[in-house]
Amino acid sequence: CGEGGDVISFVMNFHRLNFAEALKELARKYQIALPEKPLNPQELEKAHKREALQVANEKAAELFHQLLLSDPGAQKAREYLDRRGIPEEITREFRLGFAPDSWNFLVTALPRQNIAAEASKEAGLIVARENGGFYDRFRNRVMFPIVGLTGRVVAFGGRILDDGQPK
Repeated sequence: CGEGGDVISFVMNFHRLNFAEALKELARKYQIALPEKPLNPQELEKAHKREALQVANEKAAELFHQLLLSDPGAQKAREYLDRRGIPEEITREFRLGFAPDSWNFLVTALPRQNIAAEASKEAGLIVARENGGFYDRFRNRVMFPIVGLTGRVVAFGGRILDDGQPK
């Protein structure tokens, strides 16, 4: 391909990471301990925010997945996956889910999981209403968690099940 470099530059380019992130990921993958320097207040705040977003996405993925597996309201989603030839093993392995046709499923469920509304909003799971409050971004969809390099959910894709508009 004409690209030069080493394993670190490959990981940086392939996964769109900066040098420090690529180094940390390689160290994690191969169980190599890296010395950590103390974070300054801005770095610490950024790390806490990133963690809150990842936790919000993980909790949403769990909720969507459980609905798809067991909720009677997800029957249409299960039938859709069956028509597409996606077996239950794949559904479980990739943690596919279902967002119910509700404006407030995550708005009410995530706070019960100790997820702040601001983190859910920043993660793109809920949207602020102009007159205050929030509503769910995803409704009546088969949900596909998008997993980052660390194996944690970083975003979602969805397939609408009715004639609504795509997100």
